[in-house]
Amino acid sequence: MATVSDITVTPLSGLNHIDALLDKGPDWNFLSNGGSNVLFYTFSVASGLETERTGQEAFTVAQMANTRTAFTYLQQVTGIEFRETTSGTGAQIHLANIDITGQYTTGLLS
Repeated sequence: MATVSDITVTPLSGLNHIDALLDKGPDWNFLSNGGSNVLFYTFSVASGLETERTGQEAFTVAQMANTRTAFTYLQQVTGIEFRETTSGTGAQIHLANIDITGQYTTGLLS
């Protein structure tokens, strides 16, 4: 039977190049969200965007379909439920297109 330490303690491999990539503390599937392992995502560009960036554009229909397929697969692999929402302020993951300047910037996090 699983215990709380099974989900709050990240097991280390003993290999520095691997352990350096592991974060201390609960993993994504830690049940800290009211006993739920649900992550909400949105394609909305109307609300909940990073405040210091502008120019976000909505995903195309094909990009949205591919994203849904990827989240379905990730859900099967991880047990994390990815639930789509239209509320940008209610989502933990925002998906949009944007032209980001800077050669070392690959994404945004708010």
